[in-house]
Amino acid sequence: MREIAALVGEIFKGCEVVLGSNTDDRRSYRVSFDKIRAVLPGFRCAWDARKGVEQLHRLFERIDLAPEQFRFRAFTRLEALKYLIRTQQLDDELFWRQ
Repeated sequence: MREIAALVGEIFKGCEVVLGSNTDDRRSYRVSFDKIRAVLPGFRCAWDARKGVEQLHRLFERIDLAPEQFRFRAFTRLEALKYLIRTQQLDDELFWRQ
C-alpha cells in the first residue's frame, strides 16, 4: 500500500501522501501469483501499478475531476461514514440505527 501511495504522490503533482502511524493491524495486501502461473504458464501482466496510476491520472484530467468531486461522500468511504454518523443513520460503532 505504501508503494502505491508513493506512486500516487509522484504522479499526481501537488498530492501530499500522509501515512498513518503503525498499529497492531497486521493485515497484508500481498498476493500470490502461483495459481495463475500454474494454470497459465505463459501469462505475463501487461500492466503494473505505475501504469494503473498513470491511467487514473489521465482519466481524472480528461473528465476534469475537481477535488470537491473526488472527496464527495459518494466516492470516499470515510466521508460516507462520517455523513451516516452525523445524520444518525449509523451509531459510533458503525452499526445501523433502527
